[in-house]
Amino acid sequence: MPGTTCQGGRFGDTCSYSCHCTPHCNQTTGVCNGACDPGWFGGNGQTCQRGNVAYNKKAASTPPTNYAKLHGWTADKAVDGNRDQHVFGNSCFHSHSTAPNPTWTVDLGQRYRIHDVRIYNRVNNIKLIRTAVLSLSNSSSSTPGVTCYTFPSDTAKTDNSVYDVTCDGTGRYFTITHSTRLNLCEVEIYGMDNCS
Repeated sequence: MPGTTCQGGRFGDTCSYSCHCTPHCNQTTGVCNGACDPGWFGGNGQTCQRGNVAYNKKAASTPPTNYAKLHGWTADKAVDGNRDQHVFGNSCFHSHSTAPNPTWTVDLGQRYRIHDVRIYNRVNNIKLIRTAVLSLSNSSSSTPGVTCYTFPSDTAKTDNSVYDVTCDGTGRYFTITHSTRLNLCEVEIYGMDNCS
């Protein structure tokens, strides 16, 4: 609701998020001009965020394929902390090319206010991230989520095949969907606050 004045280091439309910085953050955006509290990072003109809330959380893919399991390219590889982007380095999730509309989902264990996402794509395979859709859901991993980012069809290739995107929303289940196949070597999700 416009015009809301948040008290006690809170921000957002309903003052439901904590700033985690000193001095207090912008009451609308959460941007902090000072340093973040211990255990949080960012600040100095950015929001304060927790570390990677996806690390070692339960991940799944649909449709599940024996192909991925046979090669060790299971969904959990994208949240194991290993940023190696070579698919044969046993560190990436890989959906089979014959699986229609592959989906990868991580259960964050609780609801978080999300802002920044970093995706370590398979090296030199830009086509595997173009048009990918990122979404958040609060109820279950099978419930269609609210889209928070869609990679453009002309997403530029980067030197390191790493993509930093903004996925601003709240949810427990974070999902990436593609029309053909997915190769995700690591997905890092930075939470601004837990919402439990």
